Amino acid sequence: MSIVPDPNDVGSDSHDLSPIEERLPSPLARYRPQIPEQYWDAIRPFVYNIMADVGPVLDTERALELMSVLVRFGLWVWQSSGHELRRELVFDTALIEQCFAQLAPSLTSNALGTYRSRIRMVQRVLRELQDGSYRISHLSYQPARVLAPYTDKELIGFRSWARGQNTRNKRRDAQVLLGAGAGAGLTTEDLVRLRVNDVLIGRDGVVLCVKGRRAREVPVLAEWEDLIIEAVGDIESGRPLFGVRRTSYNNNAVSAFTARSAGRGPKPSLPRLRATWICTHLGLGTPILCLRRASGTDGLDGFNRYLSFVEEPDLAEYRRAMRTPRSIS
Repeated sequence: MSIVPDPNDVGSDSHDLSPIEERLPSPLARYRPQIPEQYWDAIRPFVYNIMADVGPVLDTERALELMSVLVRFGLWVWQSSGHELRRELVFDTALIEQCFAQLAPSLTSNALGTYRSRIRMVQRVLRELQDGSYRISHLSYQPARVLAPYTDKELIGFRSWARGQNTRNKRRDAQVLLGAGAGAGLTTEDLVRLRVNDVLIGRDGVVLCVKGRRAREVPVLAEWEDLIIEAVGDIESGRPLFGVRRTSYNNNAVSAFTARSAGRGPKPSLPRLRATWICTHLGLGTPILCLRRASGTDGLDGFNRYLSFVEEPDLAEYRRAMRTPRSIS
């Protein structure tokens, strides 16, 4: 495959809606993958038609995730397989496996499994739509596995891991990983796009200006600010905040770094650091709309799965909070 798109960025959305786009929820109709416009024009009818049938029963975040997988699959079919982009032709099991065998070198094993399962789910749903056996309950696209937050002891250990890296660049990347993950809840997509210029340091603390599809400003938790402040001290302007020598947006950069980092004990996972950040804010009573904004999510449903990790308030705290709720102003 000549180009593997990064489907996580959205470009311009200034065009008239086609009839098929009008059938889609607004966030899906505005979706623009970061691939050449002529490529998107070629595969967009295929992607939109599939999403018009499958997308309405998914929440927005999961529908966008599925859409990004369809972009990868559709682009591969259009560029590399020699098949027309017709659903009755391309959702063939052998063709699906051929696609992901070729994409495998550019994906982690977890991502490869996730992408394959989502395309196979679409394959099954489209088959059921055709023969009339489809039911919404058959759409077995389950939410992501719930990740437990790290304990305080584990987080202390990760600070030691960061300090123990054997080069300045590795120590800096380890600090950024912890500060951006546990301190700001960034995803891999967010982190690999940050540049040192996107870090604002002032009287209100440290703020990370995230670029891409989920562009936003995220204040860093005070206890993690020191790692970001120290890390940016000697990074040249315009360079990536994580992996200063990188020249491209590689979503595998984080996992590759932790895999080759020094230390024999457990190493931090960015998704679990994000889970830790979410649980920290839920436990602190951060206004939920502020947390939604900082996390880059469209809805509130994604927070529900973390509530089991958050300690229930005692009776006095419960009464106080309900009687005199804190203002976000």
